[in-house]
Amino acid sequence: MAEASPLLQQPRTPVEPALAAAAAPKSACQRAAKAGVRATYVLLAVSAAATVWQLVATHAERHVVVWAVAGLACGVAVPLSLYDLNSHVQNFVSPLQAHYMRILLMVPVFCTQAFLALVFREQRVWLEALRQCYEALVYSLFHLLLAFVGSERAVVAALAARGERRAALLPPLCCVPGCRVDLDGGGSFLVWVRRGVLQYVVLQNVCALVNLGAGLGGVFCAWAWGEFRHCVFPWTAALLMASQACAMFSLLSFYKELRRELAPLRPLPKLLCVKFVVFFSFWQGNALSLLGHLGAIAATDTFTLPEVISGVQNLTVCVEMAVAAVLHHSFFSRGDFKGALGELMPRFSGGGGGGAPALAALLHVRDVLREARSLGAAARDYSAETPRA
Repeated sequence: MAEASPLLQQPRTPVEPALAAAAAPKSACQRAAKAGVRATYVLLAVSAAATVWQLVATHAERHVVVWAVAGLACGVAVPLSLYDLNSHVQNFVSPLQAHYMRILLMVPVFCTQAFLALVFREQRVWLEALRQCYEALVYSLFHLLLAFVGSERAVVAALAARGERRAALLPPLCCVPGCRVDLDGGGSFLVWVRRGVLQYVVLQNVCALVNLGAGLGGVFCAWAWGEFRHCVFPWTAALLMASQACAMFSLLSFYKELRRELAPLRPLPKLLCVKFVVFFSFWQGNALSLLGHLGAIAATDTFTLPEVISGVQNLTVCVEMAVAAVLHHSFFSRGDFKGALGELMPRFSGGGGGGAPALAALLHVRDVLREARSLGAAARDYSAETPRA
């Protein structure tokens, strides 16, 4: 077994008696409640299959079947995500839980947006702009990884202790001559990662506003890849493709350099979950658009080609969010703040709380705004701790 990281051997705040009791074996009542939840989901799945079969058997209109499938998928995804979110709200003991809650909230936001865009096609531009703005909170995952290590100062110290001059870049940049990132004691690498993630936060919000304005002006032309001259969509989509690739590359590089310090947190499954929810759904939409451009997807008597592509994309997102909710239940659960891993998590000095303080931490995004304002800084001072959100 690998030796524990020195950074993770720091003394942590003692666990309060109430928290220790929470980590005790589950009572019979808790086990029964969990079994009840599982039974409810089994019944819901059976009911969903029966409903869809009945709609198909009675030759219901195709868009009604689509609405039913999407609604049932959201019926699985949203309650499970809200259950996990509520467990963090009611047991708010660590500042890291704010990032957990923001990531868990992605599933209800994405699922609700996709379902409403299916039903209210005329309003899909507004709804998609809302989802795009929330996608920018992918920064919370980076801040979660950074806060688990301890601070910016701890990251710099860990990188500097290795004595390596350059970061080992991931493919394909590792094969590009002259492409390098100097560790320089750790500070330069951390600035590079921050900028790689934060540029996506800024560009995603800017592109969401541009797309919204273009949609209102009639020049957005959703999914029209062949209309670079007269439409906004191809330009913003291409820009976001490059931006997303840069952000994901930066996150994976951060994980690669600090995987020893981050190992107890199981960061790789968490990275893949966020990639599945945010990045995969974006690239999936553009792949469907390309299929439409090539003629593999066609318009119908009732719906235009952009409406068909948007409908397939939103239906797929709803189904995928049911899968994402299950993955989030495993990798972003309240259980991370109990037991041995819970001992490694930073905790509130007073034992924390729940309810209003947790919701305030969820909604208060001053950490993202503060970092966005410092994006253009030439260098940062890592000689002292950076205050946590």
